[in-house]
Amino acid sequence: MSGITFEENLVQWVAMRAELGRNPSTTSMDADEKRSGKWKNKQREYYNNRTLSEERIHALEATDGWVWSAR
Repeated sequence: MSGITFEENLVQWVAMRAELGRNPSTTSMDADEKRSGKWKNKQREYYNNRTLSEERIHALEATDGWVWSAR
């Protein structure tokens, strides 16, 4: 994830979700899916710790399929 911007990661997450028809999994054997799943969890962590900017919160909430809780 290092060296890749938030926006690039978001685009990759959206593409992976569209390809899979579900949210990417952190336990997938596919490296790209696993990375997208870990990125998703990190955004949730930042949100829960109140360290995610309002701009990023809005960008994520505008994304089809985004939820803040895992369940």
